[in-house]
Amino acid sequence: MNQSNDELRRSLKEIGQEIMKLLDRAGGVARETAGDMSRWAGRAVGGDDDALNQIERLGQLREKGFVTDEEFQAKKTELLKKIG
Repeated sequence: MNQSNDELRRSLKEIGQEIMKLLDRAGGVARETAGDMSRWAGRAVGGDDDALNQIERLGQLREKGFVTDEEFQAKKTELLKKIG
């Protein structure tokens, strides 16, 4: 019985290590994807829309998590200067 418990513990430890590796990889992919989306969002709001529509679109992207608060505020400030 003791041997079975030891084998189970080893197996669970190996599984836990594999899960940690997968989570690390997934986190890297998520960070890369967020960076790509942020760059895309910056280009997407740079069209011919007026500044207020661009701010609104950028706010929607922020709400969906594609743009950080800092990126939103920086672009908003830039756009407001254009109309102010």
